[in-house]
Order: sequence, then C-alpha cells, then structure tokens
Amino acid sequence: MSNVPAYITNNISLGPGIVFLGLAGTTPTQDIGAISEDGLEINLTQEFLEVFQGTPKQLAKTFKTSENMEIKITGLEWDLIDLALSLGAGVTTSTATQDTFSFGGDPDNDALAIRIQHSMPSGHTMNIYVWRVEASGEWNLTMAQDTLHTFPYSFRAVISTTSWDGAALAVNQQLFRIVRQKG
Repeated sequence: MSNVPAYITNNISLGPGIVFLGLAGTTPTQDIGAISEDGLEINLTQEFLEVFQGTPKQLAKTFKTSENMEIKITGLEWDLIDLALSLGAGVTTSTATQDTFSFGGDPDNDALAIRIQHSMPSGHTMNIYVWRVEASGEWNLTMAQDTLHTFPYSFRAVISTTSWDGAALAVNQQLFRIVRQKG
C-alpha cells in the first residue's frame, strides 16, 4: 500500500468536550452544559514581522508581533449564570422560584478562566487550560419553529503571569496549556 503515513490510532479523537468557566485566577468549575452539534472551536493566530536580506530579497528571520487565541462555543441551555459569563458582564440573582439576569451600561469586561475537558476514544483525557479570557462575542438568540435555541460563547485569551494555583508562568506559557492524562 502506498501513501499511507505512520500513525498511532490512540492519537485520533472526535467530538467536543465539557467546558468549564470560572473567575480568572481560579480553577474553572462551572460546567456550561449541553453543547450544540457545532461543538467548540479554538483558533490561535499569530502575526509576524518579516526580515528580508539580499538581492533578490530572501526571508532571513521572522519575529512574532502578535498572538491571539479565540474560543467559540455554542451552548444549548438557558442558564442565566452562564449567560452573564458569556457576555462578560451583568448581574444574576436566583431564588427557589426565579432566576434573573440584568445587563447593560457597564464598560468593564469580567476576566474569566476556561477549562476544556475532552475524553478520547483511547481512554486518555485532554485538558485545555486557558488561564485568563475575556468575552468577545455577541449574543444572538433565534426563537423559531423546529429550531433549538443556541447560546454563543466567544472568548479571547488575555495574557496571564500566573496559573490558577498562583504559580508563576514563564514568558512562553502565558496564554494556555494542554495536558494529556494517559490511562
């Protein structure tokens, strides 16, 4: 057989995971619940300053000038606490008979933390720790016949100098960490 790369089936995975939110500086424990078929999306982008030398010009070196990590999730549950977290502001109250969410007029954006836990078919667990994020998205709710209500979450990673347990993070570790727990 030709054109078959070497691979390890235990490294292949599928499906979304469980998303936990919490206040920045703490280990996230608030499970946002059901996630739509769209799952979740993590995007890391980088921009570079390019240094060219010679004639004809040839690329000699690149220097990173920006890093941006964005996490997008589509939830399915009416949870007003999660809604406040997803928008980065607002006030929630809850009693035995009523939950309330109020929003608007606050220019600040709450700093949060995200933990994504994904179980692989191999039995391994992937944990993605994003030390500090701020909400970056819009809230659009469509209420239509035969359509699930979905709740978009969109966050951008913000640099953090400490992990959730207060340990100092080196300059090359300040956005996120991925940990694979085997067996």
